[in-house]
Amino acid sequence: MEEDLKEKLSTRPCSLIIDNATFCGSNLYALRVRYLDKEWVEDLKDDVTIIKNKIVTLSNLEDSSSGQTLKEIVEEKLFSNEQIKKKNYRNVT
Repeated sequence: MEEDLKEKLSTRPCSLIIDNATFCGSNLYALRVRYLDKEWVEDLKDDVTIIKNKIVTLSNLEDSSSGQTLKEIVEEKLFSNEQIKKKNYRNVT
């Protein structure tokens, strides 16, 4: 499933949602993507554009939850694929 998602994200832009929270003493984070996709609707006999929301990773943060740590997670999980990075990363200076 992860490879299928990465393949889709390499051909279209997406928005990233990163969230972290402390729950029962554990520092948790979630990385989610939102993108447009086509889905066949039998009643219409046509593809319809829909918004997809997918969780890329959900895990326990062993380190700090600083912006740098979260950036490293995004780079590891998504931007290790150059096509996804090219479609979605804008370096603002």
